[in-house]
Amino acid sequence: MGTFKKSDTNILKGIIILMLLFHHVFYDTFMSGAPSAQAYLIPSVTGIITKYGACSIFVFALLSGYGIAASMEKDMDVRRVVIRRETGLLGTFIPVYIVGLVIMVIDTRSIGALLTSVYGEDRIYIIYNMFLDMLGLSNLVGAGMMNPTWWYMAAAHLIIFAVPLAVLLFKGSEKYHAETGLLIFLWLFTAFHQEGVTYIFQYCILTGITGAYLRRYRVVETISSRFASVGGRIVEAVILICLLLVYHLLYDHSGLNTYFITALFAPLMMLIVMDYVSKIKYLRNVLAVLGKYSAVIYMSHTFLIRAGFLHDFVYSFKYAFMTLGFVLIADLVFAVILKKLMEVSGWNRLLGKLEPGR
Repeated sequence: MGTFKKSDTNILKGIIILMLLFHHVFYDTFMSGAPSAQAYLIPSVTGIITKYGACSIFVFALLSGYGIAASMEKDMDVRRVVIRRETGLLGTFIPVYIVGLVIMVIDTRSIGALLTSVYGEDRIYIIYNMFLDMLGLSNLVGAGMMNPTWWYMAAAHLIIFAVPLAVLLFKGSEKYHAETGLLIFLWLFTAFHQEGVTYIFQYCILTGITGAYLRRYRVVETISSRFASVGGRIVEAVILICLLLVYHLLYDHSGLNTYFITALFAPLMMLIVMDYVSKIKYLRNVLAVLGKYSAVIYMSHTFLIRAGFLHDFVYSFKYAFMTLGFVLIADLVFAVILKKLMEVSGWNRLLGKLEPGR
């Protein structure tokens, strides 16, 4: 039986980061009424990818849970796992925050105006809110955020703390029936909940726990092995296409919470990558590179399309693919440079010393 490997994870992250760029570059701007985006969002494949790019947060949540469960197969110490994950998360986010602050200061041409507009008037309150924002905690306490899309940082923190506890629960039982029943109940219980920040946190945590469950009981790998023959792969492909069509219909024509629908989409992506995309050599290599730098791109890409002095240039291209291509290349170059600076500056060595057992 095959396994969903680290390379598969990077491939899937590459796919999802592309979908996220589609979503933020076109859909958000279109919905805000920007005239320049009207011509971009067309009823085509581009429009579909743009619309469903919002599922990216749940795929990342699923992969986080899966990765945490995989690491805990070697080390069951929850404290070490949490510290290691938090160090990795904040070790990337803090440099991105600093660069983002510089970009926004350039955009507003006044650091005072920026800080007061985002964090409040009182100096102590500004420092307090900046500290929370730099740690990705603002959305948990309702504080101001320099970049509204950083709400997901709060979800990432919650996943890091919640999933190891779920792994301990799964580890304590060799039978999966109770855990399966509990997960199904929780998913169905939340299916008709209204949408909002509180509920998206719930779905992110639940999706992360589902990722741990998939790893614990090798669900994706087991399904893949059942369709290992050539004929089996054809049948599997037909089933996956049907499920994607069902997903599309449920998203548009049901009373179900869209968070619920998009979260259920995530495991399908794992199977598609493991059995199909990973077999296409050049495509998988390109996606793996994007996946390698996906964390920085995820955290930083919105500055290119929302900072005023960059926004106008980004949307000055005549064709949608040129806009997307520029944003993708610029984000990738920025991610590579930032990663290199983190290495040569000694930042990575400092992070290594903070990790337990180093």
